[in-house]
Amino acid sequence: MGFLLRFPKMLVKTIMVIAVWFTVISPVMNTLDKPNVLLIIVDTLRADHLGYNGYALNTSPNIDSLAAEGVVFKNAYSQSGWTFPSFASIYTSLHAKDHGIIRWGNQLDSSFVTLAEVLQDNDYTTYAYPSHIGLDVISGMAQGFDYYHRGVYEIDQPHDRITSPIVHGLVKADLDSIQEPFFMMAHYFDPHSVYKHHPKFDFGNTPIQKYDSEIAFTDMYIGKLFDELKTRGLYDDMMIVFIADHGEEFLDHGSILHNQLYNEVLKVPFIVKAPNLKHKIVHTNVDQLDVAPTILGLMGVKAPQQFQGRNLFDGELEKRPIFSERGSLEGKFLQKTVIDGKLKLYDVQTGAEHDKLLGAIFENDTSMAFNLKKDPGETHNILAEEKNREEVYPALEGLFTSFYTDTINTVRSVRQLDDETIKKLRGLGYIE
Repeated sequence: MGFLLRFPKMLVKTIMVIAVWFTVISPVMNTLDKPNVLLIIVDTLRADHLGYNGYALNTSPNIDSLAAEGVVFKNAYSQSGWTFPSFASIYTSLHAKDHGIIRWGNQLDSSFVTLAEVLQDNDYTTYAYPSHIGLDVISGMAQGFDYYHRGVYEIDQPHDRITSPIVHGLVKADLDSIQEPFFMMAHYFDPHSVYKHHPKFDFGNTPIQKYDSEIAFTDMYIGKLFDELKTRGLYDDMMIVFIADHGEEFLDHGSILHNQLYNEVLKVPFIVKAPNLKHKIVHTNVDQLDVAPTILGLMGVKAPQQFQGRNLFDGELEKRPIFSERGSLEGKFLQKTVIDGKLKLYDVQTGAEHDKLLGAIFENDTSMAFNLKKDPGETHNILAEEKNREEVYPALEGLFTSFYTDTINTVRSVRQLDDETIKKLRGLGYIE
């Protein structure tokens, strides 16, 4: 089978609980009877660089069309700001501190149930098209997938390879003999650095302009996939969920790539299209934990007790703090944020294992808070004002205190990275 792996079903059992607060914002939807499901995850895609979010350049006509059909979540957040833990959170509906995928070499433990496993147990044939070396088979991310295509990330250095045509070719080939009902996860990697200029989408040659060119190129192939589904009569009746793993920074806060947890990195596009949903824009804060339970909820499948997210269409949308975290040292996260309504607290701990680029920006441990409604660009640290230090900070820090009641989960596997994987990760800037 070449680069294709097939996996049996896996049984899992883990229970996690989190306290939440509720507010009614949406009606209960009629459930779907085993619809085909497509989960599109675009790597390194800033929400504010898409047309439907008001971006001036024509980077995303096909994604914009999907947004016009579906429910758009305008304030969706990544759980960790980089690929590996974000994918694990999407698959397991768990925070990084709980699934334990916090650095390269971690392996998703088989005790955690994934979205693909639940669908597999409900008679779905499951397909995955990962484009990142960190999502290789031994990472544990293949749990629950009948067909796990390695044909993208094993061919070459990921940042030297234009991946969208390869992903499209693999998906198209599988559609020729698809087994319904099916679940597909298609991962598009091209917006990740190193950014390439595509002549058909010529916005200029600065890094951010080439990044926009990569987005437009990826969008074109997403459109090609939609056309394939429409030609085969699959599009109208299927569920399509579109999200990114994280965004990207272009010196917005003195850094590049995705090393920090400002909103240019944390905010992600999130669209849900299904035949039982009407177009709507939702402004309530949501996150990647909500992807799996929403997919299951729309088809009437009970989510595992392990899941910490919620079905966004179950009649009452939980209004709760959004936590993101990355980097670890001695069981504590070096960066963590909490967003509670319009307020955001961003704590940074410098340390010997801290990213050098970030360490150059934050020379000392730092706490910052922002009013995202008044200051969406996160330029004014409201903790500079004494009143906020006395009133705002204790309330937000208290959320951290209650959330991080334990150190990072130790129920996880650790694997040795081979030389080739280390080479590829180094080329992508993830390790030194």
